[in-house]
Order: sequence, then C-alpha cells, then structure tokens
Amino acid sequence: MDFAAATTAALDGLLTQEGFMAGQGGEAEVIYCASHDELSDRFPRLPQANAQPRGIGCCIDLVIDLHEPGVQVVLEGEPLPRTLRALHLDEAAQSLDGVGTMPLAAALESLVDVLPQLFRASRP
Repeated sequence: MDFAAATTAALDGLLTQEGFMAGQGGEAEVIYCASHDELSDRFPRLPQANAQPRGIGCCIDLVIDLHEPGVQVVLEGEPLPRTLRALHLDEAAQSLDGVGTMPLAAALESLVDVLPQLFRASRP
C-alpha cells in the first residue's frame, strides 16, 4: 500500500475542511500545514493555538509518519494522544495510543474517527 496516497486519500478532505492544506509527503511521511493565526482563531482551545507570535506567517503542522505497521501522529511537536488528553478527550487519546502497531488502514480509520472530536473540542 502506498503510504502517502492512502494517507492523503483518507485525510485530505477532513483536514482541508478544517483549514489545513492538502497533505504533502513521500514514502514515509505526510505533512499537513495550516496557518498558525487562522487555526488559532478557529480552534483557540487547541493547546498548540497561539503558541507562536501572530502575523509572522507561522504554520501549525500535523505530521503523520509511517511507523511500521501503523503511523505516528504529531501535531506541532506534540504526540496527538497528548493533545487529546489535554482537551480531556481521554477515550479518543486511548484509541490512538495503538496506531503505531495497527495496520495502516486501521490506523487511518482511527484518525478519521478522532480528528473531528479534536476539532469540536477546540472550538470556542
């Protein structure tokens, strides 16, 4: 299975709808970038919101790395489960704790289920 193609097919629609650019990457990594200021305004409860100075063109990155057999997911330097726990989304975080050992398709399905919860919890 082509990692980048499978990842972008599963996540581009969801993430671009929330303000990220389409995923870019290669064999073992896909990066989604969003404007720091715009994402901070849209999701002010996100722990990574307003972490950089405004107006300088910074991005918030969601990085998905191939971690055989599954993936590792980091949002602006923090493992996604840690971000979820900071938002009191413990069950969602727990469901992602094992994405590094899941087959890629199952890991991507878990992300498709969890990411909308992250965005809902981060809105004003």
